[in-house]
Amino acid sequence: MATPTLVTVRDFSNSRYAQLAESADNLNVGDVLANAESIIQESLGRKIGITSYTEVIRQARVNTFFMPMRPMTSVTSVRKRLATPYGSWTTVNPVAYSYEVGPGYVEVLYDDMRGYDVEVTYEAGYATLPGGLKEAIFLQAVLLSAQDFETYGTGDGRAPGYIMYMQKQINDFLAPYRATATVYR
Repeated sequence: MATPTLVTVRDFSNSRYAQLAESADNLNVGDVLANAESIIQESLGRKIGITSYTEVIRQARVNTFFMPMRPMTSVTSVRKRLATPYGSWTTVNPVAYSYEVGPGYVEVLYDDMRGYDVEVTYEAGYATLPGGLKEAIFLQAVLLSAQDFETYGTGDGRAPGYIMYMQKQINDFLAPYRATATVYR
């Protein structure tokens, strides 16, 4: 039995989607929600909860680095080394850099990073799940709990219109959260 980590069974039971999934017999809502979370995270190409990431920028040309995973919540460390020949990593003093969580960038203020390999270790993700992601997980759970897609279809083997509509809704909810950030190197 899997346990969902991003939403609760109670959240789902109190949502407007609960009655759509109630018609399924022997439904373990926790398992369905855990599977829905997994599918949504796979679709986004990243974890939704706060996760630690490390990015290495080879031969940096600027002192500002945009992180690909957002929203960025904190920066753990910034290190640098000579690009050629490879030197040893040196930790950049935290006073020498700043970061902005909204746009997700790290800017080194008091050290020239050009020509160095730069390693940024940071955390990104959501401590509180935004409404759009929660709705996408709930809708995915409803799709997973449907016993037979053909039940309401026309007998032609294609998914009924409401299934396609729900899939489009899920994609619309996920669109703002897809990991499509530019990393300047």
